[in-house]
Amino acid sequence: MKIIPETENALVLRTDFSEQSTWDLICKMIQKPVGLFGFRANVDFLSDEEYSNMTKEQLMSLIPKDYNHAFIMVVDQTTISHPDHPLLVIDLFG
Repeated sequence: MKIIPETENALVLRTDFSEQSTWDLICKMIQKPVGLFGFRANVDFLSDEEYSNMTKEQLMSLIPKDYNHAFIMVVDQTTISHPDHPLLVIDLFG
């Protein structure tokens, strides 16, 4: 298994590869400017089938001990299938 890579920005990791168009939509939604000042989320996206269908526990085992972020966001089956596309946010210090 590949260790989850260090990224410059917070990581959005894809684990469900069932619908490319929904992944593309979620990426656009995350990148869309919001609010009066057009805030944009500073994130890096990782779509690598090696992480396909991994559980939270499996992902946690692939995060380096000195990882440079406090959390990762996961686009899993729930994210893809639910109409509101909720992200799974994993607290790496919890």
